[in-house]
Amino acid sequence: MAGPGIVVVASMVTLWLAATTDDAVVADDYYKRGLSINQRLERVDRAAALGLDAVADIAADGRVRVALASASADIDAHPAVIVLGVAHATRGGLDRSAELVLGPDGTYDGRIEPVGPGRWLSRLPAKRAR
Repeated sequence: MAGPGIVVVASMVTLWLAATTDDAVVADDYYKRGLSINQRLERVDRAAALGLDAVADIAADGRVRVALASASADIDAHPAVIVLGVAHATRGGLDRSAELVLGPDGTYDGRIEPVGPGRWLSRLPAKRAR
């Protein structure tokens, strides 16, 4: 009788866990996210056509430096502030962002909450100066 009793208790615990926790890996709006893939691909193609590229360096203490390479070497053509977004590949609650300010040397500097080990995705949408 102990074996079937343990299985019943374990199934109740499993049911409780399934009902009370959220599966962050599966998005509720997966269809809309799928449609946005084409928009992202268009942005990537547009950046490649314009000759835009970026290299981001995130230090262990959260210091961020981003160097933009573009067809336009004119520093005045770059926005004064950009936003760096860093997203964990599987855990949305760990996502973070930081505003980076254009320095006199043409690089963007700022701070972000340090990221832990694992796979992280970064994005650099431009933000207009205030």
